[in-house]
Order: sequence, then C-alpha cells, then structure tokens
Amino acid sequence: MERGEGVSQDEVFRVFAANVERLKSLVLKTVHVLDRERDCACATALDGMDLPFELP
Repeated sequence: MERGEGVSQDEVFRVFAANVERLKSLVLKTVHVLDRERDCACATALDGMDLPFELP
C-alpha cells in the first residue's frame, strides 16, 4: 500500500470477517493457559455488572 492510499469500509470489514475465527481461537488458547489461581481483582472485576452476554 502506498503512503496516503486509503482503504474502504468494505475492505476493512472483509479482512476483519476473514480473521474472526482466528481471533476466537487465539483468545480461547490464551484463556486456557492462564493460571486459575491469582491474587488480583480480575476474577471479580465484573461482579454485579449487567452484561449483554453470558460469561462462561
């Protein structure tokens, strides 16, 4: 891509869609290698929040 050359919204969405499954796989692999024991507030950071989706 030459400097100053832009991309269309359709191109951005096409590339994003082409990589969604790859991103999902990467996130799942990352979560599986995290230690279950931790001493930070991460595990309870979302407690009491109404989320638009169910957490596992």
